[in-house]
Amino acid sequence: MSMDVGKPKENSTSKLYTLVSYLIVIFTLFIAIWRILLWEIINPFLYANIHRVIDLFGLHAMNIEIGWTQIVWAISYFVAIAVLIMLGIKNKQIRQKKFWLLSIPLLAILVISLSSQFWSLIPPSTLKRAWFLFAVTLGGIFIGLEFRRSRIILIFEILAIVSVVLSYVFVVIYPMQGIMTFDTPGAWRGLFNYKSFSGVMIAFASLMFLFRLANFKNEKWSVRVYSFLFLLISLYFLYRTKNATALGSFTLSAGVLALGLLFIKWGQRLKPIHWWIIGVVSIVVLILSWVGKDALFDLLGRSASLTGRVPLWMALIPFIKLRLWFGFGFGEVFWFSEYLEVFWKIAPWKAALAHSGFIETILGTGIVGFLFWFSFLVEVAILSLRYFFLQRNLYSLIFLIWFVHVILINITENLLGTFEIFNWLLLVVSFAYILREQLDGKLSSTISATVPSPLG
Repeated sequence: MSMDVGKPKENSTSKLYTLVSYLIVIFTLFIAIWRILLWEIINPFLYANIHRVIDLFGLHAMNIEIGWTQIVWAISYFVAIAVLIMLGIKNKQIRQKKFWLLSIPLLAILVISLSSQFWSLIPPSTLKRAWFLFAVTLGGIFIGLEFRRSRIILIFEILAIVSVVLSYVFVVIYPMQGIMTFDTPGAWRGLFNYKSFSGVMIAFASLMFLFRLANFKNEKWSVRVYSFLFLLISLYFLYRTKNATALGSFTLSAGVLALGLLFIKWGQRLKPIHWWIIGVVSIVVLILSWVGKDALFDLLGRSASLTGRVPLWMALIPFIKLRLWFGFGFGEVFWFSEYLEVFWKIAPWKAALAHSGFIETILGTGIVGFLFWFSFLVEVAILSLRYFFLQRNLYSLIFLIWFVHVILINITENLLGTFEIFNWLLLVVSFAYILREQLDGKLSSTISATVPSPLG
């Protein structure tokens, strides 16, 4: 049976299990985001304090150098080994045939990502990226299978707090680095090394604070104040990132939250005719949006080409056809190969990314790999929707909101497990937790809406 990691334990074995569990969480989150952190500030800060300690002990001759890639390799091995041992010993869900059957799309993604090193343009790079994806996937499965939903939400809410607070610290104390002076001058990036990553992470943080605020009536006054203030400051930071994708993702995901709350309150009154009306109206809105896309994008101050992304994707089609079935290798290796110079002659704007998680998936693992990714996304969508419809409470919405957020940002950004793995982690945690509830027969039960907050 899955352990309730959030509860106090008495014996030493349980305490060790809890300690290792939280180490897995911390290390998994670090592997998922380390590539998008602003090491330009973090490294000098760490080195300065290390040298202070060295001087304090009179060890002036020591030369300390931090190799983050080697450190991440080491902790990824720890995560993989610890998860396999702990789930193998304790967890009952992974012993069920249904768990493995439903995990086929996820396993297929891992297999083709790791296997693509054998036909990759740059095998070492593919192996590194695929291994980190594998380690984070195991960590996400562990979090979903072994932690309560309330604890999962709290873990990611704490990450949201840290991201927002440190981002403001970096902007205020290190404005020359925390605020971009290239590409999009004046855009805030804070804790992260580019405005796109900053925007997406702060948009996620804003959703977590909005989610907390949605439970306004059931929270203590201190939590109400905290959630309202943090939502405001995170939204202001999001605006200053000048990232339209992140802002759009937050807006639409917040809309899903609002619709979910309306469904919780009045959904039981809906009849089949109402669903037909909603479906027809949605289709009409989509058609009108497509027909009037030029005017709509003009209203938003954007072009229908998505700031040059559509021509970029069209220019990539001939290259995709070169390795249509299995791609160039997982991990964005196409952009570090000799093909890049050829591509730049066709697309002279010097793009170094596909600017779409879905297009990058096809480039990396071909049509075969994309079908595996698509199958997993459909599976998570179905599980998340079914989970919400059966539970019909605020906190059963969290996984559906995460899914919508991840899908939206990956339309125009490379954030589906190739460069950063955080958004992929959200999908894996959602999948594992909902699957656990399904295997335990709890999907039709009533789950408490009480979630512990950072303020107690």
